[in-house]
Amino acid sequence: MLSKESLFISGKQFRAILRMRNKSNQQDTEYFTTNLDLGRTDKNYRIYLNSDGIVFAYFGVFLSWEMVKKFSKKEELLYMINQDGVYPLIFYRDKVYRILSTIPPTLELDGIRMHTHKVSRDIKSKVEYLKIKPGSLVLDTCAGFGYTAIEASNYGARVIAVEKDPFVIELAKINPYSKNLFTSRYITLIIGDIYELDFKDEMFDFIIHDPPRLSKSSGLLYSDDIYYKFYRILKPGGALYHYVGNPGKKYRRKDILHRVSHRLSIIGFSTKIVKEIEGIIARKNMFWI
Repeated sequence: MLSKESLFISGKQFRAILRMRNKSNQQDTEYFTTNLDLGRTDKNYRIYLNSDGIVFAYFGVFLSWEMVKKFSKKEELLYMINQDGVYPLIFYRDKVYRILSTIPPTLELDGIRMHTHKVSRDIKSKVEYLKIKPGSLVLDTCAGFGYTAIEASNYGARVIAVEKDPFVIELAKINPYSKNLFTSRYITLIIGDIYELDFKDEMFDFIIHDPPRLSKSSGLLYSDDIYYKFYRILKPGGALYHYVGNPGKKYRRKDILHRVSHRLSIIGFSTKIVKEIEGIIARKNMFWI
């Protein structure tokens, strides 16, 4: 299923199709056009409506009204269409993986979204705040779908992208927005645990550390051990971006951003909290440059 040519549709689009059905004369075959390639092009694809269901003309795939109704109930979920049928992009392994219909698509693991709803702006802001320059060497510690690595490479940087979960990489392979993660000559992808991998001293100009929210399962990604490693492998004057978010502050009065910032400063970083990107910019020197 994952290797075939595919198009995509959201639960929200299915809901719109249901509304269209209610307005149409079901005795006649009708059609409409809509984008099914996640907005990568301006092309629209024809979908036929009849009394039994809908047909995606590009593949000749039929879907009953019963299934259209079922799929419309999860508006935020993304569905894949290929010659074999229509599939919700939700997978059960040791975690629950869902691909959501943002542009570009967002990965959700066990109910935790890897990005905000405004994915493109979120990624671009992180790279812009770091002031990444052409020729820089960047470490992306939690690559996911590769959006951050791709954005950094667009600035002319060379990127080493690390992703611990092999299944996330398999999902990235069906995502058109992740294509450059596998094809760009500026990106080297490593499947491994950033906590266990080692790199040379003072190797990187920038580190982008974008872990899941702090929890029991992500604790090592917020540990002093990994912060010391980042300090060691950054060049003098090099910068670290650390996503933290603000878990717990609203309900338990815990300000995780300031706690992490303080721990980084004890290690030797000069730190600055940037609330716009829910994280910290930390430099390996005593003064901002």
